[in-house]
Amino acid sequence: ENAVLPYVLRRGTKSLPDMRRISERLDALYGAEIEPSVRKLGEIQAVGFEAEFADDGAVGEEIFPRLAADVADLLLHPNTRGGLLRPDIVDSEREKLLERIRAGMNNKRAYAIERLYAHMCCCEDYAVPRLGEEADAERIHYRKLTMRYHDVLSTSPVEIFYCGSLEGGRVARILTDVLSTMPRGEIDEDIGTDIRMNALEAQLTQCLEYLTYTPVDLHHHVAI
Repeated sequence: ENAVLPYVLRRGTKSLPDMRRISERLDALYGAEIEPSVRKLGEIQAVGFEAEFADDGAVGEEIFPRLAADVADLLLHPNTRGGLLRPDIVDSEREKLLERIRAGMNNKRAYAIERLYAHMCCCEDYAVPRLGEEADAERIHYRKLTMRYHDVLSTSPVEIFYCGSLEGGRVARILTDVLSTMPRGEIDEDIGTDIRMNALEAQLTQCLEYLTYTPVDLHHHVAI
């Protein structure tokens, strides 16, 4: 659900309800770009947006305040129907997510490393791929995704990185203003690594019991 969220939000807002309107707005900002971002940082899944735009000092007019407002609009005021994320958009982005997950098998080296992590760390969050598992993606539903969206907004830590010529204090004021309506509850700051020393103990015990009480044709298995 986390992996599909920024792609769903990128599809439109209340004031810019479709991709065409969003593209027109970005074209007016000297061809600025806003793209979904899904990254895996250890056991943390970081989702959000990345934006590229002309520096205010280079073009002689204010670009960053307008772009920041547009990013905040995508994040806080998505195109909804009856207070829920639109099912047609969610279904469309779910299928695209499934395609990206399945396409990962085409990069054999990256896929082999991903499967290695999945087996070595099978009882830890680190084993989960960046985009999640195919079976979980298939169950994405617009009602549950709406609930997840509100939970992410209210409980997830927020980090914003800016690279440009504006003074830091002014950037902070602009961002504080455009995100002032962001609902915030009890923030989940526990994003440390979960270390499990005996995560596979139960599984290994079962395996040993199976080998102890089940006849095994060792020559046959060695041949394979």
